[in-house]
Amino acid sequence: PEAIVARHSGMTTFGLSLITNKAAGLSANELSHEEVMETAAIAEDYAARYPDIVRVCHQENGGHGQAVNTGLANSTGLYFKVLDSDDWWEQNTVLETLAKQLEKTPVDVLTYNYRKSVDGVPQPAYFDEQIPSHDTPVDIAAMVQKDLWVCSSWNKAVRFSLFEQGDLFFRKGITSEDMDWSLRLALKAGTFAFVNCCVLAYRQRSMSITHSVSKKSVVTLRDNIACCIELLKKAGKDMEDCLNPYVAYLFATLI
Repeated sequence: PEAIVARHSGMTTFGLSLITNKAAGLSANELSHEEVMETAAIAEDYAARYPDIVRVCHQENGGHGQAVNTGLANSTGLYFKVLDSDDWWEQNTVLETLAKQLEKTPVDVLTYNYRKSVDGVPQPAYFDEQIPSHDTPVDIAAMVQKDLWVCSSWNKAVRFSLFEQGDLFFRKGITSEDMDWSLRLALKAGTFAFVNCCVLAYRQRSMSITHSVSKKSVVTLRDNIACCIELLKKAGKDMEDCLNPYVAYLFATLI
């Protein structure tokens, strides 16, 4: 469910890995094992035809976070971004737009605007479209003060070298894995920028996991918030004061 996008040696390169039961598509009918395997066969065909740019990885289902980790472990390049298999680019030129912005402002993390599609109904852009894009790098405090730092992996392009120490991988087997990951990224990265163009459409469905309240999802959310609080305590008072609004928003979500 993730796309690894890189700028390498002056070229725009693109690699994709997928969870087959999601990439097979969304419909009202139950997905069969045969349809899942057909999707896997398409991926294998692309790998056979384009072995230099397509790689197929097989693993047991470990959840969204583990799938992204596998994509990271098998990828190279200068920047990384996630594209979930049920979301889509808003325009065919978004990768070029991001690449040009990163050439102009080569920050650790580039964030961007997006819109939601709720049960197929397009929503307005998430961020006010009048907010100016950053022409120079800013720090995380400036991002938080302008409410431009949200707990998602899919509205960020991240410098690939930040993953080298192994402390930015997603926690395995949980939901809401973007919450503590986004906080860890905020603590680790040094430079940030925001480009105000709608890069991505984020699909939400009324019966999706995101909208389903269960004991497991509430407990996981609570535990993720507790994890974030502990991370901030270790980060020092300045960073704690800076990023407390981010954690407060997560707590409001739980309530």
